[in-house]
Amino acid sequence: MALGQNVHREIVTEDDREPAPRFHAKTLEGVQFNNDSTKGKVVLFEFWTTWCPYCKSEEVLVNDLTSEFSSKGLLVIAVDVAESKKVVQQYLKDHPRKCHIVMTGDTNLAAMYAANRYPIYVVVDRDGKRCDIDGGIR
Repeated sequence: MALGQNVHREIVTEDDREPAPRFHAKTLEGVQFNNDSTKGKVVLFEFWTTWCPYCKSEEVLVNDLTSEFSSKGLLVIAVDVAESKKVVQQYLKDHPRKCHIVMTGDTNLAAMYAANRYPIYVVVDRDGKRCDIDGGIR
């Protein structure tokens, strides 16, 4: 009986999730984020582009998630990959986003997560550990 209890305790307490890589990001509005400033929040990183039809079709979902869960500790950071600030700002005039927008040149995130197909979503938990990576339509 004691062996069964020890096995259960190991399964419940063992956490094999990796810490999220050290990052820095600055939004279009100049707000700075890093691992320390996001501790205690669930962070959803979205890697996207203005020309990606899948990204465009998921904008409403990402906006809804941001609206519904930001007050509960969700932080959504959308990293536009490899486009000019001018292109993104023009796009945002017609497609406003509720999440924080970051350009590739203002972060090291795109390189760390090898964002080369879109959209890609990365979830980091309140303890700063990577929970899931999803997406990347080819």
